[in-house]
Amino acid sequence: MSLIDRYVPVGLFRERHHRRSGASAAAVMAAARSFRPEDDPLFRRLIALREITRLVRSQPGRTSRSRASSFGIDDFTLIEETADEIVYGLAGRLWRPTIELVPLADAPSFLAQCDPGTVKLALNLAVRPISQGRVELVTETRVACADRAALLRFAPYWCVIRPVSGLLRRRMLAAICRAAEATSA
Repeated sequence: MSLIDRYVPVGLFRERHHRRSGASAAAVMAAARSFRPEDDPLFRRLIALREITRLVRSQPGRTSRSRASSFGIDDFTLIEETADEIVYGLAGRLWRPTIELVPLADAPSFLAQCDPGTVKLALNLAVRPISQGRVELVTETRVACADRAALLRFAPYWCVIRPVSGLLRRRMLAAICRAAEATSA
């Protein structure tokens, strides 16, 4: 059983990607732990595009618990980690131009999160042995909706963001495996 199963056992919205590597499982996980999506030029451009959209659509005088700065890995909460898997969590109204996040301190707060009109997202990075000297790095994203209102708002967003998310996840896996293989060489 994967750690992610503890947090979002069945995600109505989900995507999974994998990449094989000749590096050791420990080297791959070390590279995964140190990976920063913000280091990817495409990620930075896409976040900048989202920020432009946010600024164009912002309404003067509106206050909320929305983000004031660029979205990145630091917005996720590390909810559990083992030698071969890391699980991050995020919750809120992710579809809004100004992403409205629900603060999460730890795994129990992630599990308890069920604010109406929100989703919670679990993302993992896991390494699995596949043969002698070869491992597979897997990432899976699962999203659970707190209620029907969240489902109806998140579904169109998912249709738009999923291809972009998939591209970024594949780039992330490639970068992590390259870094692990470089340190193992």
